[in-house]
Amino acid sequence: MNPAVLIVALLTAASLAQPAAALTVRVDSAGEAPRTLVEGKPVRARMFWGAPGARPVYFAEGAHQLSLEFVAVADEPTNATMHFRFGDTPGEVRLDDIRVTDLDTGQDAVPACTFDRGETDFTRDWAFWPTGEQNTVGTVAVTPGAGRDGSGGLRVTLKAPADGKWPDFHLYHQPNLALVGGHRYRIQLWAFAEPARDVRIHFTRPGIWDTLGAPGDVFASQLRLAAEVGVDFVSFPCPLPWPAPDQPVNWSAADAACAAVLAANPRALLLPRIGMDPPDWWRRAHPDHVMGWEPGTDPASLLYGAANGAVVASLVYRRDAAERLAALVAHLEERFRDHLAGYHPSGQHTGEWFYHNSWGSALSGYAPADTAAWRTWLRARYGSNDVLQEAWGDPAATCDTAEVPSPAARRAAPAGVFRDPVAERPLIDFAEHRQEAMDEELLQHPTAFHPQVAAVVDERSMLRMAAGSAVVGRPGLYEARAPLGHLGAPCGQYLGDDVVAGRVSAKLSVFLTEFCLSAAERTALLKAPAGSTRLWCYAPGYHDDYRVSPEAMQELTGFTLAPVSPGKAWATPTEVGRKLGLRQAFGVDGPVRPLFAAADAQPEEVLATYPDGSPAVARRDSADGASLFVGVPGLTSELLRLAARHAGVHLFTQTDCNVYANGPFVAVHAAQNGPLELDLGRTGAVRDVLSGETVGQGPRVVLTLQRGDTRVLRY
Repeated sequence: MNPAVLIVALLTAASLAQPAAALTVRVDSAGEAPRTLVEGKPVRARMFWGAPGARPVYFAEGAHQLSLEFVAVADEPTNATMHFRFGDTPGEVRLDDIRVTDLDTGQDAVPACTFDRGETDFTRDWAFWPTGEQNTVGTVAVTPGAGRDGSGGLRVTLKAPADGKWPDFHLYHQPNLALVGGHRYRIQLWAFAEPARDVRIHFTRPGIWDTLGAPGDVFASQLRLAAEVGVDFVSFPCPLPWPAPDQPVNWSAADAACAAVLAANPRALLLPRIGMDPPDWWRRAHPDHVMGWEPGTDPASLLYGAANGAVVASLVYRRDAAERLAALVAHLEERFRDHLAGYHPSGQHTGEWFYHNSWGSALSGYAPADTAAWRTWLRARYGSNDVLQEAWGDPAATCDTAEVPSPAARRAAPAGVFRDPVAERPLIDFAEHRQEAMDEELLQHPTAFHPQVAAVVDERSMLRMAAGSAVVGRPGLYEARAPLGHLGAPCGQYLGDDVVAGRVSAKLSVFLTEFCLSAAERTALLKAPAGSTRLWCYAPGYHDDYRVSPEAMQELTGFTLAPVSPGKAWATPTEVGRKLGLRQAFGVDGPVRPLFAAADAQPEEVLATYPDGSPAVARRDSADGASLFVGVPGLTSELLRLAARHAGVHLFTQTDCNVYANGPFVAVHAAQNGPLELDLGRTGAVRDVLSGETVGQGPRVVLTLQRGDTRVLRY
């Protein structure tokens, strides 16, 4: 069996459960721009995302007895936790006699915490985060005399961090509490504050971090505000009932989540966000299908519910999760069928479908179900042991006995930023398998937006990145979003295979991660329309399938790229670059390996140099267009505007600004205070779409904006 990708399995099962006469919501792509249709009629596509949350509780200076109430919005029978967040103000907070009572049953959800027995009372029920070196602000201690009437109390002392960056320091109860959706609860506690401060108190569950209840919840009022301006699409957390086989299904929490939205906005079109991590009983029943971690890892110590995750490649998990989602969809369609616009299954790290603890150090992939899925993938990829052995250069390798690569091998980086395409072939394969196991099969939508600038990411190239490669990946991809956004012109985001397939036509193509390409792929990329400009980042074409290839790098960029080893991967503009508008040096303030220079660039082609004087940024023109090589990781908006001007891209602004444009509309979002000059490219009146005011006459309009201001214009 060829296992379906998780999201496809879930959505397929869900679609089978829908009744025939439900509300229909579709995206129509028949025209130039897609439209959202409700019952066949176009509607505004604006969407509100929100969740129940906590309004700050004011702790006045000095000692006070507090009594607060809230209604639980969902059931959580075993895994709820209570959080205190103290804000970013230095000082002291003392807590004592913390108690939470279910007013519907009279039972304690949190029995009285008095801290009279010292640290034991704290460590048994409470903890704080962050810990270790990440905790730069807070200390927590049970102190005699710090509580009410001189009793023992919990003293929280906060100091300003040396670097000015406050972490999300908070106190939390161990995740072992039970709440019942719809029940009213009372929080009672004694508190002392010096100075006065706002404190956020709320209940949540690890993993999805949806708020289960909080005093002063503002969710309903936010929904009403959105409804007043015609925003009726609402995305919100919705629990997934997943009972043990011998237990009945309790739909009350899911019903309550939907009903709460409709109570605030009776016109709401619901898009429930459904957490797909399995419950405790399932994890106990299927231990081989729960995420497995490298030796020495305590899953309970990991953040964001990592201990709750299933192996996404597990067919057992996919089957059961799809079954439960289908049941929920069928129930909601029966109960709320006139309001359901769609469904958003969410899971793994922060519900965003990337592996739990991806931001942490502990490695996953070591459950028996992981090993089984890995071997299944190898059989599908290679077909026979002979082919596998040749690819891996290992005569002992077999599809039925291959083990998941060790943590040491996964953390090693013997060749620097990239994996060695020969010696580390098993690691490259494992990275590809892991991504395919998590990947989503998405429907192909016709392109409705044709910007003149394309930012291109090649997924397969990212599989070649070794441990420690964030020194390139963060500035070169993650942080590149800022200069691309501030370019002054609209920018589309595409996958490399879309460009190879000829689906993308842009005046300027920014190739962010084209590190691994076949000969056929290189040929396709170079078939861009004549006169277009290609900007190549860092190490384009470094891997020719499974070998390192300087020839492939030259074929792509038009430059002979030679390895260099300056003390830092830093690009400083030359006089040629400064004349073209480059002022800002950029890159990585440290060594990077590998690193390349345009060795055959002529002086008039060199726009920036490394500290050793070798060409770090160079531009070469040819009959087919321009090629711009950027050897350091990262980009600047100045450099992108330089490339855009050379490519003939229409720049709406010559300074940093977020610009979105399509047809007669342009939206701008100010990146700094002051006047913003817009070049709209044609004459005529320019109106503010929201106010109706005429703000000027094209082609040039000057707006006075503050950072963060947004204007939507029609011209």
